[in-house]
Amino acid sequence: MNKRKAIKKIKENDFFYLEKLFHRWSPNWDNYNQNLGSIINNLKQAGRVEAALGYYWALKNTDSDKAKLYKQLPQAPILVLVGEKDGTVDLSHFNKMHTASVTFFKVEKHRTAGHFLHQEDELFCLTHILDFF
Repeated sequence: MNKRKAIKKIKENDFFYLEKLFHRWSPNWDNYNQNLGSIINNLKQAGRVEAALGYYWALKNTDSDKAKLYKQLPQAPILVLVGEKDGTVDLSHFNKMHTASVTFFKVEKHRTAGHFLHQEDELFCLTHILDFF
């Protein structure tokens, strides 16, 4: 889907498609609808949908400068927190990153969480972040 169609699809019917995305990306997150209203209000502001989608578009366009920047690993310890039910991320990607990393690299996977792990299980995230430091 091209960028113009993607933006239109997100915005149509007062952002109805977002609910489908939330469910697909984090299928076990029962309370996503509590945050959906504020997210939609934020995305209604000019340029916000394009900015939100820009990250994902840059990753798909492997020739872009942004994609190259996003794919570079910093030379610092790295902690990755990821939900195993994430409908957007191929978890094998983190194994590749781990292999390419020359520094300390740790992946903590949450069995039932999806893309919005920090919303789905705040305690999991906080515990692993504090342990990492």
